[in-house]
Amino acid sequence: MLWEANTVPGPTKLIGGNEEAGFYGEVPTSELITGDELAKMIGLTAGKSQNSNAGWLKFAYMGKVEFVAKKTFRSYISWDHINAVSAVFGNRTIKIGNHTYKIRLMKGKTEGKQNDIGSYQGDICKNSEWNKLMLPIHKNAPSSWEYPKNVNSPTENWNVGYTDNDLFTSSSAGDGSYSWCQEHGNSISCRLYRGHIYVSSSNFNVPSRVISNHGWRPVLELVD
Repeated sequence: MLWEANTVPGPTKLIGGNEEAGFYGEVPTSELITGDELAKMIGLTAGKSQNSNAGWLKFAYMGKVEFVAKKTFRSYISWDHINAVSAVFGNRTIKIGNHTYKIRLMKGKTEGKQNDIGSYQGDICKNSEWNKLMLPIHKNAPSSWEYPKNVNSPTENWNVGYTDNDLFTSSSAGDGSYSWCQEHGNSISCRLYRGHIYVSSSNFNVPSRVISNHGWRPVLELVD
């Protein structure tokens, strides 16, 4: 078990998965930071605030501890807006309490293929951070996926059972359900988002475009 999990907010024992991809549980914003406080901290003024107190999901991923916003914290926001405050790729760090975190977006394509510009659906999605963390906590795990071509099925099932409304991964949940990710779509001129219809879906748009469905779901990756 990652010893770092004991030093930061939230549960300290994995309830599913392992150190490469595992889930500790939820963390309330009172123990970490609200969406509005985080946006203010990094100077992100674009978009419309929402779900500021929805809380965080605490994960292990690739031997590190990270927190992913349970729901998107802003809608009506472009990828370019997020990139303008250096909150896409993890090349900016912030301090919350006694700990330093990289702030970034999730990776929606297979780990190690973040520079791909050839596709946005299918095999390229199967071994992504998004798939490895968001799918095993969903009620459709391990094999009831609306977009099976994007998924290694059966996935792991961590017996959590969140719905698309719980995770804000469907347009039926409201504005901001399209979670911008780091990568390009199927060309250099577009950027990927995940969860626009269901948690297993994948699509893209031009990075400058602002529509109600575009959402900001930040990741806080523990540095120390």
